[in-house]
Amino acid sequence: MTPHHPSPPASAPPSPAAPDPQGLERIIASLASRPEPLLQAAAWGLRRFGYRRPVVAPYRVTWDLTSRCNLRCLHCSGRAGRAHPRELSFTQVKELVRRLRAFGIKRASFTGGEIFLRPDLFDVLKLAREAGLEVSVATNATLVTDAAAARLKALGVRSVQTSLDGPEAAVHNWLRGRPWAFERTCRGIRVLLRHGLPVIATMTVTRANWRSVPQTIDLAVELGLPAFSINDLIFTGRGEQLRDQAVDDEAYDSLVALFERKKRELSGRIRLAWEGAGGAEASRPPDRERAVVTSRCLAALTRFHIGPDGTVHPCNLIHLPAGNLLTQPVEEVFESPVFRAFRDREALKGRCGGCDYRFSCGGCRSRAYAYFGDIHAPDPRCRGPGARREASAP
Repeated sequence: MTPHHPSPPASAPPSPAAPDPQGLERIIASLASRPEPLLQAAAWGLRRFGYRRPVVAPYRVTWDLTSRCNLRCLHCSGRAGRAHPRELSFTQVKELVRRLRAFGIKRASFTGGEIFLRPDLFDVLKLAREAGLEVSVATNATLVTDAAAARLKALGVRSVQTSLDGPEAAVHNWLRGRPWAFERTCRGIRVLLRHGLPVIATMTVTRANWRSVPQTIDLAVELGLPAFSINDLIFTGRGEQLRDQAVDDEAYDSLVALFERKKRELSGRIRLAWEGAGGAEASRPPDRERAVVTSRCLAALTRFHIGPDGTVHPCNLIHLPAGNLLTQPVEEVFESPVFRAFRDREALKGRCGGCDYRFSCGGCRSRAYAYFGDIHAPDPRCRGPGARREASAP
């Protein structure tokens, strides 16, 4: 795609006044009574951090337990391969889990690298569960065995995320850097599903594989996956070398149309968890008509990322260090200048700055940063609700 250069902040739509204390208490009580975890977290966040737009309610972390990996994915955001020289020990992980729980974190998604290359993985998962965390994991699935899947199930792991980059071996193995990756990933997925673990597969779309998204969805259905999604290629980590592999806007729009159609066709058979940039906003009231706004992008608001050495980033796809949990309190890192800047939707530029949904959407900050080197630049994929041109699905 050919990105437009970021423009200065646009004239922003007006925001409603903050509710009075009694009104805020009513809002908090209403949100706390809802079953959705995000809304319950929003109630907690409003009480702890006060009224902010969007709501600040850090209740989730993604955590790279290791940078060791048996694959060499061309687009790996963490450049995984060898162990980090300062990878956290089990004792350090235990202490960080304790502090994160005290801060209010309720969910952790453990990833890598490849988590099954960390020898004490199951000890880490056990201590996280005993500390009261809801736990999910991300794995390339090539090392999954019946014994490992059974242990994940017994520990109460709530979900497993993996990657499926095409309906056959050639493109998946090319992107994952190993000639056996596709076969072993599919085998691992079947093992996980056989043990009753919910698995979501994610496909990173490139010029080499975007036309095979329909067939990959078919494979996901055939495997029995409960959910499938796609990711746009973000130029970070090793992905910085793949700028020529980004799909153009016409292809991107055709994938949005494809998902809209497939969601109707496959309703009840698989959850297709992708809408494209700004794709859901046009059906929602604009932010100015909503007293409380939660953000579609969770980074630095309700979720943040921890690296294998304890370094914290707003998101695993944007490598701007906000601090390190080995040497700083969680509260200090969360209120760091990096996180504060990341949360500032009033500073957004171009179409994102002038959008009616800048608080509830705000665009993908990681993608904006990858294209422009500016966390407040407009998302180059989005042209705003209703502005997306008609496209035919592949």
